[in-house]
Amino acid sequence: MLKNRLSTFTLKTTCSIKCGTTVVWRFIVPGLLFCFIWGTPVSYAQSLEMITVEGLVTDKKGETLPGVYVTLVKSIHGTVTDRDGRYALLIPKNSVPETKIKFSLIGMKTVEVSYNNRTHINVKMAEDEVALQEVVVTGVYNLPRRDMVGSFTTLKADSIMMPAFRSIDEMLQGHVSGMIVKMPMRAGAAPEISIRGQSTLLGSTAPLWVVDGVIQPDMQAVSGVWDSWNTDNGVEINNIIGSQISWLNPTDIESITVLKDASATAVYGSRASNGVIVITTKKGSADRLSINVSTNLTIGEQLNYGLYNLMNSQERINFSKEAFEAGVHYQNVPFSQLYTYEGMYNMFLSGKLTEEEFARQYNYLETTNTNWLKYLTRPSVNRSHNVSVSGGTSKVTYTASMSYNKQDATEAGNGSERYTGRLSVGVDLTPKIRVDAALSTSLNKTTGFAGAGIDPIGYATTTSRAIPAYNPDGSPVFYTVRRNYKYNSNTVEQGLPYNITDDMANTGSTVENPTIQASLDFKWKLTPDLTFQTVGGYNVNNRMSEAWMGENSFHIIEGYRGYRIGSPEAADPRYKASAILKNGGILITDNSYSRNYSVRNQLNYSHTFADIHRLNLMAMWEVNSTYRNSKYNTVFGYDKSRGERIDAPTVPSELIPIGSQQGPRDYVETYNQYEKGFWRSTNFTDNKASLAFIAAYSFNEKYVINANFRNDWSNTFGQNANKRFNPAYSVGVSWKLAEEPFMDWADSWLSTSDFRLTYGTQGNVSSAQTTEMILRYMPIHSMLGEPYSIISRIANPYMTWERTENWNGGLDLALFKRKVTLVIDGYTRLSNVGRSFNDTPENGGFTSTLTGTFVRNSGIEGTINVNLLQTSSWRASIGANFSKNWNLIVREEQTDAISYNTTTYLRGATDKIIVPGYPLGAFWAYPYAGPNPENGIPTFDFGTSTNYTDFLKYAGTRISSIGGGVNLRAGYKGVSLAILCAATLGGNTFLSNPYTPFVNGRMPDPTLNLSKELLNRWQQPGDASNFPGLYIVNDETRYPVWLSDPTNAPTRNRYSMWGLSDDRVASISTFRCRSIQITWNIPGSLLREAHIRTVNVTAAVNNVFLIADSKWNGMDPELGGDRKAPRSYTMGINIGF
Repeated sequence: MLKNRLSTFTLKTTCSIKCGTTVVWRFIVPGLLFCFIWGTPVSYAQSLEMITVEGLVTDKKGETLPGVYVTLVKSIHGTVTDRDGRYALLIPKNSVPETKIKFSLIGMKTVEVSYNNRTHINVKMAEDEVALQEVVVTGVYNLPRRDMVGSFTTLKADSIMMPAFRSIDEMLQGHVSGMIVKMPMRAGAAPEISIRGQSTLLGSTAPLWVVDGVIQPDMQAVSGVWDSWNTDNGVEINNIIGSQISWLNPTDIESITVLKDASATAVYGSRASNGVIVITTKKGSADRLSINVSTNLTIGEQLNYGLYNLMNSQERINFSKEAFEAGVHYQNVPFSQLYTYEGMYNMFLSGKLTEEEFARQYNYLETTNTNWLKYLTRPSVNRSHNVSVSGGTSKVTYTASMSYNKQDATEAGNGSERYTGRLSVGVDLTPKIRVDAALSTSLNKTTGFAGAGIDPIGYATTTSRAIPAYNPDGSPVFYTVRRNYKYNSNTVEQGLPYNITDDMANTGSTVENPTIQASLDFKWKLTPDLTFQTVGGYNVNNRMSEAWMGENSFHIIEGYRGYRIGSPEAADPRYKASAILKNGGILITDNSYSRNYSVRNQLNYSHTFADIHRLNLMAMWEVNSTYRNSKYNTVFGYDKSRGERIDAPTVPSELIPIGSQQGPRDYVETYNQYEKGFWRSTNFTDNKASLAFIAAYSFNEKYVINANFRNDWSNTFGQNANKRFNPAYSVGVSWKLAEEPFMDWADSWLSTSDFRLTYGTQGNVSSAQTTEMILRYMPIHSMLGEPYSIISRIANPYMTWERTENWNGGLDLALFKRKVTLVIDGYTRLSNVGRSFNDTPENGGFTSTLTGTFVRNSGIEGTINVNLLQTSSWRASIGANFSKNWNLIVREEQTDAISYNTTTYLRGATDKIIVPGYPLGAFWAYPYAGPNPENGIPTFDFGTSTNYTDFLKYAGTRISSIGGGVNLRAGYKGVSLAILCAATLGGNTFLSNPYTPFVNGRMPDPTLNLSKELLNRWQQPGDASNFPGLYIVNDETRYPVWLSDPTNAPTRNRYSMWGLSDDRVASISTFRCRSIQITWNIPGSLLREAHIRTVNVTAAVNNVFLIADSKWNGMDPELGGDRKAPRSYTMGINIGF
């Protein structure tokens, strides 16, 4: 039967037809036809004179190996082992005994055996455990691992694959020493990644991404115009734009290499100061067609109030009753309405409710317990589907893939879709010339929110649960909020109606992000040792962003109309006359087109002299250009529900305000914008050119020297020719101690002992600063009658490259025949983080403060992997990594003194220097001394100093300085278990202040929910609680912060001060179990009849548990402390044909 299957396979794959002076080889498989014209004439008769060589391929333990390529060397004849490791190879009958047969499989050492006129050949293959590590892929050049002295980490993509996440950057958390990954809060957003701390104030802190040697530009930059709207109007497009590699399907990735120190990153020059992440995608394999189909489904749990420390409706109503009876003052007279205790009481006092009706409504509110999380969140659902095809011949290899991913995020209304396609082809044009080309395309669609205040989880955790969401008839409940429309004085006293679900239905934002990525890699082996290489990349991105707020959205009601369409007020002529937009809402669009190209030419030389001298040289010239155009527009009167029509705003002469707060005079200035829209266009071009030289020398496989030099040129510095150049260099050495003869005594347990030492410089340039003044062109001035310009950004004449000096020392150990591997690195980075030019309007002009700052990052990091067990059936291993970074501002130079107020010290900053000698992100706190035993108000222990760092208490830094992860893997035969954990430690921040809603000591709006912490407050003399009690507004609630000069000292509200005191400082350290995953590789014997090569079934639990400071009450400080990533469950299957 094996011969029958073989003959069918052979006739389909090796049939040849004589055609003139060439032969057309057709390799036919179901659904595919590949035609290649190559070679010399071969007669049809000759091709039939074949014999069969059969055999079995196993590993050293006797386990059969399916999928092994079996080929006749220097011929086109080949096959692949079946599910049971058996093969049958047809070879020409006239083959000489010395003819070689090659057996190859990824992860195993290639074996070649002589034919020797045998018809049955069994082969054993050995594992190539370090195959991935033998060559370090830097994206520009590949070096043997033994010749690499820089600090780097290489991961196989399969080892970190987590189907619950849609992008590879989200999967890196906890896997790389020295890397800290902060996960995003919403679908479609990119995580924040930092490598070895922050070394810049003005530039980007994100690492550089490189895919198959092509640098990925940041195509997602958003204009400052959009940023301002994001702040003013709640448009949150910035929060749902992905990263530079959001277009890349994770299943297309073969490996990830993270380059850390100056020696490893030197080839990338100024763009690599924050580290480099190099991605290598999968390539096709010769002599084998492989088809893989996979699908995964992840379902997350819905949020519930058991996760939050918030009052239920009964506690909230009783709290209002107690505060009201205690005489606590309110910020404003509560509105009369049925959904709050205070509102009902006002209605009772005014005779609108009887005592019986009041009691009945009181009981109703106590038991309402509206589950806002039920209405505003949902179980998250993430599904992904992938299809890939790869294969080829000895001359041509190919791989193609398609994928679809759809994610319905936890917050209703937030989700994303992604379509990707990729084709990669490699062709050996001649024995010396190879071309690899790849084309990738993707379409990302993300939906989010628009309109100030729309934050579903935030709303659910701040709104009283006594307020119902819907009436008994299913219609939404509109309760009254204290907001007003500026041209209607009635709204000041009456408020405006609000319902969150209705508001979400009337607003929204979308981002569509089509991307095309093309790359070409041309290699020409000029001599056996010298190769010329050209790598080119072209990226096109056309992001289309849109946010809309409908005519009945609260943003429009509050800011442009004063009433709801369809409400009784809408029929009142006075209300209509006061409306800016009688109909329609607002549409905001931002279409950003970006393109980037890069071309790199290089010469690579590699030669070994006398078997002991190995020399690798590389010379490179590169140009890179990025162009970005963003067209931004705001349309007023936009009506999405009626065919996207536009309704004109009210003309100034017809606008009649209700009341006398503001006349229409100010409306005249803004009417042109409302009528014509708000349109802007920005252009940005960034050109860079680079020259680099790299040398690596190895002597006797024991001593290695690396040297790198690169110079960058940039147009960022405009006419400042002296600053256009940025030379960077590095040198490094390594010593392989275990190879020394005097270490022979340790051969039984010491496999590798490499010492590494490097020094180098890195550069960075900030796009936030410019040497040129930037003007913004404005329309016709209403008074001047002609166009005018305003200064958008003042020139920084002192701008220069940020420079970082980098020292790194490392030790690589492999023990007990590589069962234990250990990598330890220590580093110091001293960065001149540039000269910031702070411009401040003063009398119509600008003043500036010039600062130059030096930041030092020092740290230690390590990675250990231990193979605990390896038998024919059982296997177990553990891997762990750890890193600690010390960030310190070591020196500051400034031309003018900078004075900061108390708020700056309390909040801290990562973009400015507050106190030299402290780390970036350092912050301080008020020293809390407990509640006053007589009245419960907070007290503090300031001392007598007026120096901020003396009377305030240092509270740490907001930046986590310790990162790490633990990965446990075990398996029995075809079943594998993986447990992935991650940790971030070392940072602090303030907890939310339960008294924040109590503005100026007064009770908050009764529609707000409150923390249960308030139930444990001080209530009467003798209470032991350290939690301040409710307070009555009096002079004692204002507190001078300088006791030495209380008359002239600034004063603060005591309860606001308590919220910023050391009593409210909490650690942001976390340890999380990210995933527990079980995979079953179904035995081949069960798949034989279905003609399937492999089937893997995976089940996983994600976000298994979180350990954090108990002060967070189970919340995740990484997500802001007010929410928690829900647990999710994944099921997936991968089928290989």
